[in-house]
Amino acid sequence: MRERDVVSWTELIAAYAKSGDMGSARELFEELSLKDMVAWTAMVTGYAQNLMPREALDCFERMRGAGVGIDEVTLLGVVSACAQLGVCRYANWVRGIAEVSGFGPAENVLVGSALIDMYAKCGSLDDAYEIFLGMKQRNVFSFSSMIWGLAVHGNANAAIELFHEMLTTDVRPNRVTFIGVLTACSHAGMVDQGRQLFATMEKYYNVTPSAEHYTCMVDLLGRAGLLEEALGLAETMPIVTHGGVWGALLGACRIHKNPDIAQIAAIHLFELEPKNIGNYVMLSNIYASAGRWGDVSSVRKLMREKGL
Repeated sequence: MRERDVVSWTELIAAYAKSGDMGSARELFEELSLKDMVAWTAMVTGYAQNLMPREALDCFERMRGAGVGIDEVTLLGVVSACAQLGVCRYANWVRGIAEVSGFGPAENVLVGSALIDMYAKCGSLDDAYEIFLGMKQRNVFSFSSMIWGLAVHGNANAAIELFHEMLTTDVRPNRVTFIGVLTACSHAGMVDQGRQLFATMEKYYNVTPSAEHYTCMVDLLGRAGLLEEALGLAETMPIVTHGGVWGALLGACRIHKNPDIAQIAAIHLFELEPKNIGNYVMLSNIYASAGRWGDVSSVRKLMREKGL
């Protein structure tokens, strides 16, 4: 097969992968008589991007078995697959491959940032922080992954401290950074600091709040028992809402036993996620805790009508 044919077929493989059709991508790939590094990498990253981590790792093992070299892009696809699996033994395995392949996290900021994210998702914060500290260069992805990892694994204060450390560098926060630090504020109960950060996102850092940021704020206010303020924020947000916002409010209503606001949140959730049985069950439980048995019966009737 001529080189230009390999290139054009690889482009087709990448296009199929981007569209989510990994079956067609694999058919084309298997028909290639000459499979170079770019073709293999297109398959590995395609599987990873389409949330097929085991297939990505199997393909990568075949690639190594065929004696084909790897590059930074290949490794990023493998790291993503390992992060999806969330298993430490895979994380350590791919880290070792990165080191011996010349793409160690100390030298390669992209691979290092991806490894931090991977270890955080595996729950191994010590390994994530070790990589973070050892990096000679850090970018917004390095900081954001570390901040998010600390925030979701019970180290909210450390996450907020790292955010402020980041602000002393030349690295500017992005939307992911703010999701991490607002999550940290929520878990630590730092309402005033969360409000302040949310207010400065667009003004000082040119980051327009997204539905995910509003979800963090509703969660922050709700956890603190400020349900009326959380409801007001959800009802007045200037962008299209999604289930995360109302789900955060419904969860807060369960904690603080507020059936009235729970009902408002649930109505929105029933429209956005009509088949999510968990929302109906939570509302029913909130009603039951308040002794509103007639409302419990109404929710159960609604569930039967919807076939849940």
